Amino acid sequence: MKSQMEQEGQEKNRTIAVLLPLFRKAQAVDEFEYVCTLLRVRGAEGPGLDPLVEGHALVSDVLSLIQTPLMDTTKLRLALLLYVHIVEMKAPYHVIANMLRVAQGERYNLAPFGGARGPKVKIQKIKAAAKEAGFPAVGELFETFYSSAIRNAFAHSAYVIHGDQFNIIGGQGIEVSPGVISHSVSVEGYVLPRIHGAIDFALGFFEIMGRSHHEYQEPKVVNARLGPDGQVIQATLIADPKTGLIGFEATLSQ
Repeated sequence: MKSQMEQEGQEKNRTIAVLLPLFRKAQAVDEFEYVCTLLRVRGAEGPGLDPLVEGHALVSDVLSLIQTPLMDTTKLRLALLLYVHIVEMKAPYHVIANMLRVAQGERYNLAPFGGARGPKVKIQKIKAAAKEAGFPAVGELFETFYSSAIRNAFAHSAYVIHGDQFNIIGGQGIEVSPGVISHSVSVEGYVLPRIHGAIDFALGFFEIMGRSHHEYQEPKVVNARLGPDGQVIQATLIADPKTGLIGFEATLSQ
């Protein structure tokens, strides 16, 4: 899988290239709401409560394991585990959905998907919002890797790896051509491209989030719709050279 891992490193720039214009547009439209999206504001929290930190660590750990001397089937199973982890992570969907909102002048939303659950529905909502916001490539990113059939088969242990075949046992099949559903697809031709697409997406997302946080090196005063009925007041973004963006503070006048 060495050449494939090298390919991921090259493709990572594609994910950043697609997401960066959206991030920049959101920042230009409303920097405070953009910062709320970067921080994924949920209220005051202590250390050890950000699942994105653990998600990033698991991706790094599993990628390191895959590059060690292991049987190819063992590497594939680890890669499938990583695939499901990536497509189930809530933070990327949450951030992208909110960036699309902010880019259109709307405000950061703690629950941008309402009561919707599961990656398939979230992706559908993101694709619709991305098209409306003029960033269709953002929605199309998910088409490069998401497969509910692979996700469900692995998550429910309803699959068998047999040679180069990924066989789905009793679950949702895969449309291999218009109108043709199969429960057996090539690992090399179908499964691995989607795994590597998901890894590409995750690495690109983590990198652009890190870059965006570290663009803030010192406190900055910005306008924020935090007053009564959305009145604009000033808020101070809190940052430092080591950790980048930390949070914000604002005081309503008495």
